[in-house]
Amino acid sequence: MDEDTGFATLQAFIGTLRADPSKLHHPRLGFFRDYLVDLGATLPPKPAEPKPAEAKKPAKSAKEPEAKKPAKSAKKPKAKKPAKSAKEPEAKKPAEDPKSAKEPEAAKEDDIEEIPEPELDLSGVIEPDPKGELPVGDHRSQLSDEESEKFEAAKAKGMQAFSEGNFNDAIEHFTEALLINASAILLARRAFALIKINRPNAAIADCSNAIDINPDSAQGYKYRGRAYRLLGNFRKAHQDLVTACKLDYDDQANEWLKEVEPNVGTFSFF
Repeated sequence: MDEDTGFATLQAFIGTLRADPSKLHHPRLGFFRDYLVDLGATLPPKPAEPKPAEAKKPAKSAKEPEAKKPAKSAKKPKAKKPAKSAKEPEAKKPAEDPKSAKEPEAAKEDDIEEIPEPELDLSGVIEPDPKGELPVGDHRSQLSDEESEKFEAAKAKGMQAFSEGNFNDAIEHFTEALLINASAILLARRAFALIKINRPNAAIADCSNAIDINPDSAQGYKYRGRAYRLLGNFRKAHQDLVTACKLDYDDQANEWLKEVEPNVGTFSFF
């Protein structure tokens, strides 16, 4: 199993536990519970187990009527004392025996079904880009006339190159502008150009910076969601694309959202 498939399977496994936390108490997941406890996590309570059928037998034992016979054997009132004898609770002790209570638990191991491994559609998933994120300057609310002129000129060149499909040139010009002023809109635009040349990790960094500058950046969420989808992180892709459509709906974001929904449905975490 390659690394992407492994991550996707792990995401699916966590999604299954989110849908039914009781499965965390599967006998074969003891190692995972120990790991969560080591991390300081609080485990969900273990589901209540039905009382074993055998434990009820002492309560229905035919010995109780025999305990009442001494009350009928003597005419004196004192003969009633055996009916209040402490022997009756002793008949219930087998139900409290921890050894007998463990037998039903051992039998349950065979009754619990294995957690199925979900099937994911990994078509379109690409390898992470190794080049890392691109440089960016500080976000500034005010620029000098000279800085503003350089910023707008570099931005215009980048937009022109992008429209012509020259994405590497567009990225170069956008970077020149972003070193002057980190604009949320321009960061999202550079992220889209990075997605076009299969650099999703750098695109995610640009979108996260855009969202830090403007938490309502629909374009930031949109392109970050697309980048996550290309990396096979369908859960985060779904979350970002849903947010993008809520902030500022557009057909492309909705189309990308529908693309990841089948894999998200496999996790059943919403």
